[in-house]
Amino acid sequence: MKKKEVIFYDGNAFRSTSNTLELKAGNKGSVSGMGYMQEIQLTERKIKNFWKKMDEIDVWHWEKNYSIGEICDGHMWKLYIRNKEGKAKVVNGHSEYPHHFDELIKALNNLFGSKIETIEDLNTENEVIEISTSYY
Repeated sequence: MKKKEVIFYDGNAFRSTSNTLELKAGNKGSVSGMGYMQEIQLTERKIKNFWKKMDEIDVWHWEKNYSIGEICDGHMWKLYIRNKEGKAKVVNGHSEYPHHFDELIKALNNLFGSKIETIEDLNTENEVIEISTSYY
């Protein structure tokens, strides 16, 4: 049995930009942000490409929560997706991101024609780990 597809992304930064993208009935897309809302017609091909990209970046195995804590500043985001086969994922974060998050943003921009900026400092290959030691 085919399920209703769900694509919902909401991202906002404290006192800054807000972006909400949503797939609606009849392959309509809703793009909204600070003071604007636009409805667009999404193509079947773009939707299929989006799901293909979700499989490629393995969004299905992302953790449920990527957050740095209780600070009210920074970029907060949430993603709700479900494909026609019923495969679903709910993920949210606060100034922390899963691997390939920038590719998710690019896929959303491609699907909805939005212009959400990717997070440029997501390179974890050169991650710095701080270790402190003490002795007595």
